[in-house]
Amino acid sequence: MKFHASLTHLHCSLCFLKFFALAFILTLKILALAFLEPNQVVNGFEFLCSDLGDEYQQILGYYEGTYIGRLCGRSRQTTIFPINLWNMTAPVKNNMHSTNNNVEAWHRKLNCTFQHKYPKL
Repeated sequence: MKFHASLTHLHCSLCFLKFFALAFILTLKILALAFLEPNQVVNGFEFLCSDLGDEYQQILGYYEGTYIGRLCGRSRQTTIFPINLWNMTAPVKNNMHSTNNNVEAWHRKLNCTFQHKYPKL
């Protein structure tokens, strides 16, 4: 009886790990959409959706409604975060900074020049 119970537990653990690994891979694929050309993002998303089963439809629906735009007839609805807002193709191609780390470094250097945190002017 104990052996059967431990096999059942092992099987459940393996199923969970398999689902977790697939969800992780799906997340990476969704994140990779940010590096497609903006006019190819919808096609990339639809390709992802066609390759997945029903258990992923809830998360795919969330991404579609929030970042891609739900299909309404032949067009897509506007989203909270339009593709041109989060797409990283142009910044990567143009070697642009995607964060404000350069501003933070300047601010830190400026603070180091002063002896006090709030100097009197």
